[in-house]
Amino acid sequence: MTLRPAADSLGRVHVQRIDTLEPEDLAQSFGVFHSEKDARKALTDIARAQQLLSQGAWGWRRVRGSCFALQVGKCRGACTGKEPLILHNMRVQLALSALKIKSWPFPRAASRLRERAVGGFASDGTRWR
Repeated sequence: MTLRPAADSLGRVHVQRIDTLEPEDLAQSFGVFHSEKDARKALTDIARAQQLLSQGAWGWRRVRGSCFALQVGKCRGACTGKEPLILHNMRVQLALSALKIKSWPFPRAASRLRERAVGGFASDGTRWR
């Protein structure tokens, strides 16, 4: 599982299975989690720490009016317009940035690197140079 921002401009973040993504989609994915529950917990923890909208705003539940976090003074008010939505969305992106999935740093695929590390021979039996 991973976290992915929704295509809309509402700052929503969805939990998505990694195996359903194309490789190029991983650039906009945040974190790798064992389960949907783990991903939601991480997102909830981030929301609490950064005073972001509560889970209704993530698109998990239908919420009308202000979020619960605003009612208890733990949100800056994007749900009611008190905080501009664009500012809230920037704060969501910044908060998620620590979980960003890193790009593969090598010029070759992992299987080619593994072949080289295991005995120095390519799959056709020739020695790596």
